[in-house]
Amino acid sequence: MRGITLTLCLFAILAAVASGLLYSMIGTRKQELELQTKDLQVALASSQAALTDAESRNESATARLGELERQLSELRARNVTLEARNSQLARDVTSMRQELSLRENADAAAATDAAALRKELVETKAALAAATAIASSEAVATAATRIEDLEAEVAFLRQTGGGRSLAEALAAVPEDLAATVLEVRDAGKSVVLNIGLRSGAVPSLELVLRRGSTIVARVRLTDVRDSYSVAEVLPSSGSGAIRAGDRASRS
Repeated sequence: MRGITLTLCLFAILAAVASGLLYSMIGTRKQELELQTKDLQVALASSQAALTDAESRNESATARLGELERQLSELRARNVTLEARNSQLARDVTSMRQELSLRENADAAAATDAAALRKELVETKAALAAATAIASSEAVATAATRIEDLEAEVAFLRQTGGGRSLAEALAAVPEDLAATVLEVRDAGKSVVLNIGLRSGAVPSLELVLRRGSTIVARVRLTDVRDSYSVAEVLPSSGSGAIRAGDRASRS
């Protein structure tokens, strides 16, 4: 009986020790689990913060990408506009070069014509000088008229730059061309009219001056500018003194 009691006490002691050890182990494990849980919670919070930051960065990157795409579209549109402008400028430069070439050719032709006319003028003057002593007054007058025509031709080429002859220009003068006397010069020997190259006037063109229905004189254009002309009064061509305001017409 005593042995059984001792055995039971021994078992009780062993059970108590085992329970203590088990409780200690459970407490330690619980603390470890709590620490691990806290670590996991901290890691989770850190991960969530990192995820939020990543999402924010992604949104910012997306917005930046959209802005870059918009800027790229604008640059492409500008590039298309610049290419179109460059093409237009290239066409304009080509057109200007062609126009300049044509102008240079016209100037060269006008210079050649003017040189030929000067040569003819010199020859005519020489012939006139040689014929003065031997020719009749009628031949001298004819030569003088020819000199006036050549001088008018040279003046016309200088003023217009060539392109057509004086005869062609005279033929192209409008029949209804009309003008007004602006000024009387040289004691009535010349007048200034309000017509010029822009109106179709050319050197050597003859006009009739009228005051009302009365013919005052006939004039011949000698110096034609862009907007006005100087004309000489032909002798014995009218019946009165010329005044500013008199009207001029082709007939």
